Amino acid sequence: MYQCPECVLKLKKQQVDDKVYWGCTNCSGHMVGMSALKKLIGEPNVRNLWLQSGHAKAEGRPCPSCSLSLRPVIHGTDVPVEVDVCRTCHILWLDQGEIVDFSKLKESRKKVQKTPQQMREYAIALTELTAESQRPVEAEFISQTGPEESWKWLPAIAGLPVEMNRPALRDYPLLTWLVVFMGVAAFVLTHNSATAINTFGFVPELPWRFSGLTWFTSFFMHAGIFHLIGNMYFLTVFGDDVEDDIGSLPFLLLLFASHFAGLALQWSFTGASNVPVVGASAGVFGILAYYMLRFPHTKVGVLYLFFFRPHWLRFSAKVLFVLKIGWEVIMIWLLQRSPALGGIAHAAHIGGALIGALAALLMNRDRSHIIE
Repeated sequence: MYQCPECVLKLKKQQVDDKVYWGCTNCSGHMVGMSALKKLIGEPNVRNLWLQSGHAKAEGRPCPSCSLSLRPVIHGTDVPVEVDVCRTCHILWLDQGEIVDFSKLKESRKKVQKTPQQMREYAIALTELTAESQRPVEAEFISQTGPEESWKWLPAIAGLPVEMNRPALRDYPLLTWLVVFMGVAAFVLTHNSATAINTFGFVPELPWRFSGLTWFTSFFMHAGIFHLIGNMYFLTVFGDDVEDDIGSLPFLLLLFASHFAGLALQWSFTGASNVPVVGASAGVFGILAYYMLRFPHTKVGVLYLFFFRPHWLRFSAKVLFVLKIGWEVIMIWLLQRSPALGGIAHAAHIGGALIGALAALLMNRDRSHIIE
C-alpha cells in the first residue's frame, strides 16, 4: 500500500490518457513512476533527472513506498520544478503545486527568469488543465500490454521474467558485464567437458582441493548451455541495478559471498558427495534477493498465451522473491524424501539468497537513518 508522505493516507491510482499516477485525495500530491515519466519527457531527460538525484541528499520526507528519505531535485531550465525522487523505488513525488503536465512543460520554451512563487503558480495552472481528465482506475495484474523494449519479448517467450519498468542507471554496469563475459568465456574455452567440470567444480567430498580454489572456479563452470544462459540472463538483467545501487566492488563482494554461502549450505546438506557442484546460481540468487528486497515495488512480467493471445502477468519483485524461495524450499523437502529427484543444488540457492537478503535489509536500515 502506497501512503502519502504528507497526509499518511492511502494513495489512489489515477490515469490521464495513457499515463498512470498514484494520487492523494487530501493534499492532491502525486507519485509518478519512472516508466510513466519516460512517456512524458523522454528517456534522456529521465536519465538526467536520475543522475541529478544521485548527487542530492536524502533529507526529504519519507517515500510513499519504502519510507526511506526522498531526494529533492530541481528539474528543468525554462520552467524549473522541484520534485522528490526515491532512488530505491524509482519513483517521483510531486506536491500539489508541483503536479506538472510535463508534456506541456516540455513545449513551453519561454526564455524568461521566474521567481519560485511564479514557478509554483505556473505549475498549479498546468495542474488545473488536466484535473478534469483524471479518473481512478484499478491496478492491473493481467494485461495485454508488454514491456516498452521489444527485445524483452524474446526471453519472455522462453519463460523468463522481465523487468516491466526498468529504472535508469547512473553509470554503465561494467563489472556485471565483465562477470558475464568471463562466465561465457569459461564455458567456450572448456567446451563444457566433463573433465573440466570434475576438475574445477566444487566436490563436497573434497572441499579443499587445489588449496580450496574450487570454491571460486566452480562459479564459472556450468552443466550445459541452458544452465549458462539462465544464470547469465538473470545476472545481466538484475545485476546491473544492484551494481548501480551499491557500487562495483560491493557488488562483486556480494556476488561471491552469496556463491560461497551457497556452496557451504549445499555441502552441509550433501555431506561426502562426490558429485561436483557447478554454476553461478547461488551468487545470482544472492543478487536476486538483494534486488527484490531493495526494489520491492519494481514490476516484473511473465508472458503466457491464452487462446493463442499473449497476456502478461505483472507482479512486484517482492512477490517473485517469495515465489522463488518457496519453490526452492519445496524442492529441498522433496529431495529429502526422494533423492532420485536430485541434479540441482537447491540448498545452494537458499544459501545465496540468505546473503543477498541480509545485505538488502542492512542497506535499507542504514539508508533510512543516514543522510548521504
